[in-house]
Formats: sequence, C-alpha cells, structure tokens
Amino acid sequence: MKRQTAFTIIIVLSLLLMGTMPASASAFKFNSTVDARTSASIHQIINLADVLNTLPEGFHESHFEGSQNQFTCFAVGWAADPDDRDTDLNIHIFSDGVEVAQTVASTFRQDLADANVCQDGTCNFSVDLWGLIAPDVDHLITVQAQDAQTGEWVNLSDTPRTLNCSEVNILPDGFHDFSEGTQSPFFCVAEGWAADPNDRNIDLNVRILSDGAEVAQTVAGTFRQDLDEAGVCTDGTCSFSVNLWSLISLDTDHSIAVQAQDAQSGEWVDLSNTPKTLNCIDPGAEPIVWDGFGNGNNQSIEALEVFDDHLYAEATNYVEGASIWRTVDGTAWTQMTSPGFDNAYGADNPIVFDIVTFKDQLYAGTGNWESTSSAGQIWRSADGTTWNLVAPNGLGNPNNAGFTTFTSFNGMLYAATLNPSDGAEIWRSSTGNSGSWQRVTSQGLGGGSAYFIVTSLTTFKGQLYAGVEATAGTGAQVWRSSNGTTWTLVSDNGFGDTNNYQTGSSVVYRGQLYMTTRNDVTGSQLWRSSNGINWVQVVGDGFGDINNYKIESLTTFDGALYAAANNWVTGVQLWRSTDGINWTQINVDGFGDSGHFVSLWSNGTVVFNGNFLIDAESNLQAALKGFTLPSKTETAP
Repeated sequence: MKRQTAFTIIIVLSLLLMGTMPASASAFKFNSTVDARTSASIHQIINLADVLNTLPEGFHESHFEGSQNQFTCFAVGWAADPDDRDTDLNIHIFSDGVEVAQTVASTFRQDLADANVCQDGTCNFSVDLWGLIAPDVDHLITVQAQDAQTGEWVNLSDTPRTLNCSEVNILPDGFHDFSEGTQSPFFCVAEGWAADPNDRNIDLNVRILSDGAEVAQTVAGTFRQDLDEAGVCTDGTCSFSVNLWSLISLDTDHSIAVQAQDAQSGEWVDLSNTPKTLNCIDPGAEPIVWDGFGNGNNQSIEALEVFDDHLYAEATNYVEGASIWRTVDGTAWTQMTSPGFDNAYGADNPIVFDIVTFKDQLYAGTGNWESTSSAGQIWRSADGTTWNLVAPNGLGNPNNAGFTTFTSFNGMLYAATLNPSDGAEIWRSSTGNSGSWQRVTSQGLGGGSAYFIVTSLTTFKGQLYAGVEATAGTGAQVWRSSNGTTWTLVSDNGFGDTNNYQTGSSVVYRGQLYMTTRNDVTGSQLWRSSNGINWVQVVGDGFGDINNYKIESLTTFDGALYAAANNWVTGVQLWRSTDGINWTQINVDGFGDSGHFVSLWSNGTVVFNGNFLIDAESNLQAALKGFTLPSKTETAP
C-alpha cells in the first residue's frame, strides 16, 4: 500500500507542476524549462521516498546470552523488511564492535510464519559463534540488519547482548534397545546406539556388563537408518549389536547393562534404558551363522559341503543372487563367489540347491523355483575360489529351472533337475566337463510334468535311488537303477497314500534305506526298506504332531539317525533315533524361535570338525542360521 501511495503522490505532483505552464506556451519554451522543473520533481520524489521507506525490524533473541557452552554459543533472531516481507535481509554480527560473521535471515521458523512476520516464516537466522569469539570472556554481541532500499545497517531490537562462551564436556548419550526377557540364541543380544554430543562423528567404545561383570566390548560404529534420519550421529553410524550367546550362562536371569565411554574423559556412562533383564535359553544347539553373513537379503542356507578342510555354505538371495561362503573354523567366513556367480546372470541364480565334491572338484547347482532366461546351471571349482560354468542353460533345456541334487555313482557324477513344464530330468558325466553331460531320463521319469523335481539321489546296495516329488494329490514316487540309464519304479502313489505328494530326503542307516514325505493330512511320514522294494512305515503322524507337515532332512551322525521336521506353528523339530523306530526330540521347537525351519532336503546338513551342522531359514527375518549339536556317542545295539 505504501508503494502504491507514493506512486500516486508523485504522479499528482508532477501533473500539478506541469499544469502551471500556460496553455499557449510553445514547445520550445516547454523544453527550455524542463531541466529546472524535472530537477524540482526529482527532489520532491527523493524526499518522499525517504519519508515512506521503513527500516528493517527484527529481534536479537534472549535465550542465547550470558554464560553458554560451546553448543549454545549462538547469535539467534529474526529480521524482516516491512516494505517487502518477501525479501531476505543481510545480517552482520559484531563482537565488541568488530564484525565476526555475516549471514542472511532466510531460514524457517514456525512462530514467524504463524504471525505473518515474513513470507512463509523464512526470516530467521542463527550463527554459531564458537571459534569466532574468545572463550571465557564477556563479549558484547550486536546484530544488525541491512535495509534493502538504502543499504543502511540497523540494530535489531534487544541488541546488544552480553555473551560468555566456555567449553564444557557433555557425556555420551545413547539407548539400550534390545533384548530382554527370555530369548533364543538369535536374540540373545545387547543392542542400541551411543553418540558423543561434543563430536557426533566419533565412534564410541561400548562395553556390556552382565550382573556387574564385563563380558564384551565393541564400538558403536555401524549404520542404522533411523539414526541417520534423526541426525543422531554422522551418517547414522553409531549403533552396536553384541551377541551374548556363550558369553553369559544359559537359563538364568542376568542383569545386562550397557555403557559408553566418554571420548574426552574416558568415563564410562550408562546408556538410557539400561540395565535389562535377559535370560537366554538353551535350544539344544549353538548358532553358527545368525545374521545372513551380514546381508539381510540372504534369506536361507540351502546347501553345505566340506571340501579341502573347509566348510562351504550357500546363501540364497532373491535380490542380488546366491553366493557361496566358506570357513575353516566355523567362525570366520569369506565370500567365495559373486552374487549369482556372474553379473551376467545376477538374481537369475538366486539359489544354489546343492554343493557336492566329485573327483577333487567342487560342484554347485544353481537355479530358481521358476524357469528363467538363464535356466539352471552347474558351476565347479578346483580350489573353491575360481569358479567355471560347465553346464549352462539347463543343459539345453531352458525349462530345467534348477539343478537340485547331485551324487556320484559308479564313477560318474549325476545331477537331477527341477522342471515344472516337462517333468524332472537326470543327467550324468564321467568328468563333469562342459559338453560331457548325457541325459539318462527325462519327462518326470515318464510321468510328465506332474513329477517335476528329484529331491534325493542315494546309493543303496548297488542301486541308485531317486526320490521324486509330485504335484499335490498325485503321490510321490521312488525309482531305482543299477546302471544309471534304465530306471524301475519301486514305490508309487506316495507309498500308497497320495497325500504323501512330496519327498524330502533319503539316507542309508543300519542296512536300510529311509525316505521321508510331506503329508498335510496325517503329518509327515518316514518309510524304510531293506531291499528297496518292500517299504515299511516307521513314522506316520509327524512324530505325534500333525503340524510337523514334512520331514525335510535325514542325516546320520555319530551312530544315530537324525530327522528334521518342519512345523509352521512352532518351528523346526529335530529328532534322534538309534534304531529308526524309537525317536526322541533333542531341541526346543524352532531352536527357540517359531519362525525357524530347516531348508531343502539333506543338502544343508553336514558333519564338520566333529560337529553335526544343519542349516535353517526364517520367515520372520532375512537371515541365515546354523546349528551345531554336541557329539553323543552311543554303542549300537
């Protein structure tokens, strides 16, 4: 309104001045007088502008005065131009009459927006004076704003203020997040975050105490998204997690306290929300891998194999592609393959179904549950480090979505496939070399696409046996061959119950061949045969729990037979027998977590360094788990 009024007055005055000339005056006479009249008008306009321009208004806030520390040593306030509240004004900060900083009053403050002090409330300023003024001395701090029209510098209201800034040490802050109460080995952890308010770029030392005694130290230096978003520490790298399994006694309540060490004084400080009471139960097994090898996209371990005194483990990953890891001691792991084995395939190889040793080389069968552009592949390595592709593109059939299981028989390597379109196939090679593979059976061993996957290949009394899964309602089959090329059906229709439509694994134990099934009606079943033709049921009701829908894995270890039964309700159950008939459960359901299940068949069970290892997967979190069972030697009856 002020600008509009000024313009109106200037126009009126100009017209009045011009109107004093006679109407009959010649153009020459008008031009001869224009300089004098224009000069008078300009003087009138300038004088009016001086009168109508309003100098900046603003405020030097009071909450940053007096004694302050290095974190509150600020000059803060706001400044606005009454003539144009959309203008961002320049700000000068003086200490004892000497300019120490310049800024612009342009940051947002809600109260300024609510009061319409400036356009959108963006006329706030804040200047950190620490390092700009001498510490431990009273300073007179003056704040000025520059008028946008005249360039004049104007003191804000309530300036100057006296400010004395001193350096103080602020102890660490942080939080003890997790876990408490009764927990399984995978949640037997102390987790949280710690940061140094004096310098949020520092990674602080953290120690864990159980019942007052130190049991672990670590560094709060790992990334957490929420900490990054909240600006708690630089790049959000101030979290920590310590697994306390094996560091505290089991089945006992412990008071777990977490402390962070002050970087300046060395003092140990309790984090917020500490201590917590923690009781870690013994699930009958010890975790080997519980964090997906540090990658949350690693969903499960499907295959384990011992090769050249190293344990090799597969990591299923549907995002990046599967990878293979190895360890010499079960503790330190090294990634041996790139995801999916090769960038050209990537996530088309999300699974390594099986790993096997044949003629001093390590073989890995890859694939997916569905047909992909690259189909299943077979890779091999002589040292576990360098891998070569020896069977690309499903061995010529792109419907071979994966190579599911291997075995050696009569000096040849056999590989079975997953093929939902045509039915499962079995291939063999005497060398494993590229171009040496021969198909010995196809189309679901003659049954077509209903028999789409071979889950086990087992040698028993000079014959090779294949467990073949079927579609629901069809019933699984067992086939055998004495030469690898001619196959005979020895069990059909799910051992007489078509609800047994899946096979899990097979194993030879004490002169008998055992085969597992999935049965959603009665619970899983276990069958055995002394000759491969006549089969007898030894478990028929999911070990007494109908929710044990499938016995997935069978393994012999230290004179006993072990069976792992998947249970959607309580988690995997591990059972043990020395005669194949009488069974004892040896673990807590799910190893303490109802979301734990064993993975495919017997591909993920192995004996390493005198321990029985079994892989697992979880529907609750993307991570890998492994378990080791203590040796329990018994004399065979």
